[in-house]
Amino acid sequence: MADDLKDLLMLVYDAGAENVPASEIAWRQDQMPILMRALNMGYVRYRERAGTKHFYLTRAGYSAIGIEPLSYSPSAILSGWFRRVFG
Repeated sequence: MADDLKDLLMLVYDAGAENVPASEIAWRQDQMPILMRALNMGYVRYRERAGTKHFYLTRAGYSAIGIEPLSYSPSAILSGWFRRVFG
């Protein structure tokens, strides 16, 4: 995998990996073509709610960066719960 694609996936991961508003991801303007490639390859998906795009890594995205998906991690379950409760 190209380093630029892996860097983009790590940005999404570092921002929270799941249900992350686009404004909270520190990507650069020159990474937009890479984001399109990640979307086309199925590494990243997004959902739009109230006019805001929320991004998340797919299983393929986690696999591409060699990290276990957060949904199976006890700490991720707790942190997701805290985010929902405390915003």
